[in-house]
Amino acid sequence: MLVVLRVTLRQYLAASGRQRLDLGCASAATAVNVGLNFLLIPSYGIIGAALATLVSEAIWITAAVYSSSRLAPVPTLLTQLARPLAAGAVMAVCFIVTAGLPWLLQPLVAGAAYLVTLLALGDKEIRSWVPKFST
Repeated sequence: MLVVLRVTLRQYLAASGRQRLDLGCASAATAVNVGLNFLLIPSYGIIGAALATLVSEAIWITAAVYSSSRLAPVPTLLTQLARPLAAGAVMAVCFIVTAGLPWLLQPLVAGAAYLVTLLALGDKEIRSWVPKFST
């Protein structure tokens, strides 16, 4: 999800002539990623690498949105992705918490948590799947 958002923002920056801003955001995110990899991989392995990548992607997106919002309005993409990003975070936590469960059960639990989170956050599409009961 973050990669799609980053690619979209990069295209926005390139189309608006802000390639240097893209380079600056990418440089900062890369430095953070490398530093976190050195810190996290020895202790946490692949999970540490994934966490470092997640943090660096979030830093790139935050820096790009903040910097470009001072120059021009940022597309409403961020507000549209808030619910799926929150549900994705809940899903990731479920994968971590259910690490001891059989591997076929983990995605079912995490997927259910994703859908329930979207439902709780008022996602219109997910709500349309739920039958309305009249009392």
